[in-house]
Amino acid sequence: MRDLPALLDRLEQADGPPDPVPSADGWELVLAENVAYLVDDQRRWHALAELRTQVGLTPEQILAAPESVLRAIAIGPGDRVQRLRRCASCPRPSPPSSALTSYSAAMASSSAAARTRPARPVPSPTPAQASATHRLSTRASTPADAPG
Repeated sequence: MRDLPALLDRLEQADGPPDPVPSADGWELVLAENVAYLVDDQRRWHALAELRTQVGLTPEQILAAPESVLRAIAIGPGDRVQRLRRCASCPRPSPPSSALTSYSAAMASSSAAARTRPARPVPSPTPAQASATHRLSTRASTPADAPG
């Protein structure tokens, strides 16, 4: 895994830099995959641009759009309109900034709680666990395992 940066550098030298991702917005990536499925990136992002222009990208706009309009935009096998509507009807998480704020607040309160709460004692090992640990820790020092 530590060779990954070197491999990526070699790939970039051989093939050039990767194409930029047209969107960093997770919702747009989900919509792009569902509005145009099993097609090349150019067609997928064109279909998303059409969806943005003709319908809009909010869940409310997608749910309110006429089926004929969505069907004219969607590309790929299966019922793309049903997929888009299913995506739009799923609950979406709050924006990342509020999620980070909530996470930070939760971490701060849990850290404060950990400082005020006494530590729990670590249970003693059972006799079988203690015996197994002893055997494993002394095994390399036995004559049969010693390098020879």
